Amino acid sequence: SFSPDPQPSYLLLAPRILRPGVPLSVSVTILVSAPVTVSALIVHGDKTVASVSATFLFLMLWSGCCTLQINKSRSSYLYPYSLEVKGHMGQIQVLSNSTKLQFEPEDLSTFIQTDKVNYLPGQVVKIRWLIFSFFSPPMIPLIQDPRGNLLRQWLAADSILGVVCKEFLLSENPPLGQWTIVTKVKARGQVLSAGKSSANLTLVPETSWAPLACIIVFCVQPSGEIVNDVLQLPISQTLQNQVSLSWSNTTKRPADKVTLRVAVEEPGSLVGILVTEKGSHNDITEKRVRIRNDSKICLIHLNLVRTYGKGEEIYALYQTGRPPIEQHQEPQGSWNFPETWIWMETNVGDSDRAEITLTVPDSVTTWAATAFVMSDTLGLGVVKRPAELTVIKDFFVSLNLPACIVRGEELVLEVVLFNYLPEDLQITLTVAQSDTFEFILLDSEELFGPGVRRVSVGSGRGTSVFIPIKPLVLGEIPIHLKAMTPTASDHVHSTVLVKAEGLEQAFSASLLFEVSPSLPSLSKNVTFTFPANVVEGSKRAWVTAVGDILGPSITGLDSLIQMPQGCGEQNMINFAPNIYILQYLSATRQADRDTTDRARDYMMIGYERELSYQRVDGSFSAFGDQDSSGSSWLTAFVLRCFLQARPFISIDSHVLHKAAAWLGAQQGPDGRFNEPGRVIHTELQGGLDGPVSLTAYVLIALYWSQVSSALMFLETRLALGVSSNYSLSLLTYTLALSGSSSATNALRSLIGRAEMRDGVPMWSSPDGGLSSSWQPRSADIEMASYVLLSQHKLGQVAEGLRLMKWLSQQRNQWGGFGSTQDTVVALQALSTFAAFAGTPSPDLTIRVSSSTTAASFHIHQGNYLLHQTQQLEPEEELHLQVTAQGRGLALFQLNVVYNIRDEQLMRRRDVGELEAFHLNIELFDQELNSAHLLSEGLGLAATGMAIMEVGLLSGFSLSQDGVQTDSVVKKVETQAGKVILYLDSVTTETTCVLIPLVVEYKVAKVQQAAVVIYDYYEPRRRTMRTYGSEWRSNISTCSFCGADCSLCSSIELISVFDSSQNVLVTSLPAALLAIFIGLLMV
Repeated sequence: SFSPDPQPSYLLLAPRILRPGVPLSVSVTILVSAPVTVSALIVHGDKTVASVSATFLFLMLWSGCCTLQINKSRSSYLYPYSLEVKGHMGQIQVLSNSTKLQFEPEDLSTFIQTDKVNYLPGQVVKIRWLIFSFFSPPMIPLIQDPRGNLLRQWLAADSILGVVCKEFLLSENPPLGQWTIVTKVKARGQVLSAGKSSANLTLVPETSWAPLACIIVFCVQPSGEIVNDVLQLPISQTLQNQVSLSWSNTTKRPADKVTLRVAVEEPGSLVGILVTEKGSHNDITEKRVRIRNDSKICLIHLNLVRTYGKGEEIYALYQTGRPPIEQHQEPQGSWNFPETWIWMETNVGDSDRAEITLTVPDSVTTWAATAFVMSDTLGLGVVKRPAELTVIKDFFVSLNLPACIVRGEELVLEVVLFNYLPEDLQITLTVAQSDTFEFILLDSEELFGPGVRRVSVGSGRGTSVFIPIKPLVLGEIPIHLKAMTPTASDHVHSTVLVKAEGLEQAFSASLLFEVSPSLPSLSKNVTFTFPANVVEGSKRAWVTAVGDILGPSITGLDSLIQMPQGCGEQNMINFAPNIYILQYLSATRQADRDTTDRARDYMMIGYERELSYQRVDGSFSAFGDQDSSGSSWLTAFVLRCFLQARPFISIDSHVLHKAAAWLGAQQGPDGRFNEPGRVIHTELQGGLDGPVSLTAYVLIALYWSQVSSALMFLETRLALGVSSNYSLSLLTYTLALSGSSSATNALRSLIGRAEMRDGVPMWSSPDGGLSSSWQPRSADIEMASYVLLSQHKLGQVAEGLRLMKWLSQQRNQWGGFGSTQDTVVALQALSTFAAFAGTPSPDLTIRVSSSTTAASFHIHQGNYLLHQTQQLEPEEELHLQVTAQGRGLALFQLNVVYNIRDEQLMRRRDVGELEAFHLNIELFDQELNSAHLLSEGLGLAATGMAIMEVGLLSGFSLSQDGVQTDSVVKKVETQAGKVILYLDSVTTETTCVLIPLVVEYKVAKVQQAAVVIYDYYEPRRRTMRTYGSEWRSNISTCSFCGADCSLCSSIELISVFDSSQNVLVTSLPAALLAIFIGLLMV
């Protein structure tokens, strides 16, 4: 009988790395000529998690292979893994061996593609992840800013055929620099093949061998000795799948229809298509897919370093121009000039072909279409070569228009024509007639008709044509322009906003109705009288109704206040209110998917923007690294809001820890918090109570960390006396939040200082320099809100209901209050109190009646969160009777907007209305004109941050050099017809701000413009002036056309035409605006 060798020679080959869901292959060679039963086990701790057994007949060095696999759900780092292999011949064990395995959780190779190379603020970033794995794991794509802060993550992003597609909107002020997209990739290390040969060994490489095949060759000497050698063979990857693209035509004109044809190898394939201008270099091509020896995939596109695996993918986010100036140019015309034309995914379905019909953009360029394909069987494939489409055009027409002008002004339509052809062109230019404007007729127009020009344009040259018009109505006026030759045409559709002259004013009045079976009907009156000599056509009035206390603010989440938001604190208006709205909706079980997603999107944009104001040391300041130091006040505010937001969005824990650590370092030995930077909130500067206000404010953010010394400092100062009502309100809420036994006494003291008006506590405070307004001071809103939050924390909810109802009726037409801080804390207080009311079940009707108008609203369970609106006829005097009938709660609001002329402002000053600022404006343009506007009033020794909004005369814009920033002017922004300056502070010393301007558009009979300066955190502390150019107000459009009107026919342009951007580069006449500002004293 056969007697086996009890210890035959054998070889085992297996991967060192174990991954869940990935087959682990074991190659076994035993030097016997008999059947052997081989068993292999993967042991985790003391448990067998995978096993396999097979019987092999080992003849002439034949090798056997078996595979094992562990499930991802059973994987863990808790105990080590080991591989155990045993062999038996009958009942006799002939081999036994074991080795430890290195556990790695995933085997994942990933390509990343974006739709563009570089991004600008406000653009949408589109990303595709192409995942290759033995299994289909859920991904968590991560986006980090240049400092490594986590900005975006998508939890459990499931893939379709291995492709994950995401996009996100960049804010208008994101952190600039290189952003990272993080994805892990691991080596393969699998046994792919085993065999034998007695002569030369011939191997045929397969795709699965890539990137590096490790070939182990051994032989057995007659003595039984085993000799082996190892050869590492790099394998070039050959993609098995294929996709091809082709255009129905390779040459097209703008706005033509064209078909993109897609062909794949396998039905059901997913194709990712990218069409960009030729030479963009962010496509996936076969040359860019390289397999390295370490099995990390390197994909080179975007001209930046990118390494997968333990490395990172780096992308660029750049902003052009000088950082302190943000240019927000309004779109001119209705043309389509995309940087990336097509970014899409399509599944071909049951076919292996697809056709996509597209409209050709207006760019005169060559488009390159590339694609990748993913399928179940064949995996990844990419196009061999891009499909190119060339867009041609005989000539180009553009229209140079301002975004807006003022009624009474005349406008010259400046039309630019450029000839691409090698021969001269005769072009007929026509502006369509409209009831919204009239042509200012020229002698030459008798030949062709109004708005029609015949123009000769030389080869490769540009021509400018002037067509004067006079707007007849307010609002948007349409401009339709068409240029034609016998063989081609081009057109432009655009609009110009015609605004009413004068200065816009606004008024809102709110009424809160609560009706029930015991009180089923309730009537209230609201009145408003327009001032005398209101600008004609500027009056507008409308009423709104909603069945929820937070309804107006939920609707207006994207625009709660109409103020600049370009610093680190002001940006939080885009972030903090969403927290309290979501908390309220969640507490009352009213949250719906649309509102929740909208609020979270706003929070993500606000979070992204806020990180641009974070400094290297972890602190935050109004202008980030531009400032000399971080701000304790702002860092505390941001930290508090970020902590509150964690249940709703991902906040990087490193951001929180660094901010908290920096704040802790600002604490003095007596417990107070110091401010190394600027307190830009005027009320928080606090005078003698400043340390109290600041320490209380910081402790609100850090109350969870048990800062006992700070609490003792505040309790001591309370015992000594706090004179400022504002400081005492902050102190009271901090004590209540911290569970201090002194909180009730502090609240009692604060309420004791109030004057009760209709059962509502009101606190008097200095109002020097405040303009008249229907709205309370922002500081009063903040104080009322802190009182409500304190009452809630101390269990005095019933005592705060009247104050809560009063506060709910002080909002503006957008759902916010006066500024950012009062809006944030007021919405926190309202949401906290309103949550106690529970889920409403309303069914009521609101009727509005007056002598000439009527409106009605029905509020019920299905629409109580809907902010309903109806327009009213704006009578000179509005006397509205508002009646609520039924069951439930409703918030009603009357809103009025109108313009007043500058002489009315002058009369206000004549009757003694006090102003906060000195403001003197001088305009220097081609003909010198000076307007000296002096005022007297009273104010403070210094403000916090102030904003100066400089309205520009029609046709003017800020020069390319812009306003130079310094210790006073911290930041400059531009909007259509306006320049916004962020002033660090305004003191009693006079400061001159120079604003260099250019005349960009041709406007005649130019009306006046306004300049307003105000304390950001107390907007009623403001001063407004108007200025103008006397000679420009008297010129007509004929002055642009020359004495004989020949210049309004056509002018050949000698300046440079940039055909790639379709813009004309010209030099513009300059002007200078000098503004002298200062804070007035008593």
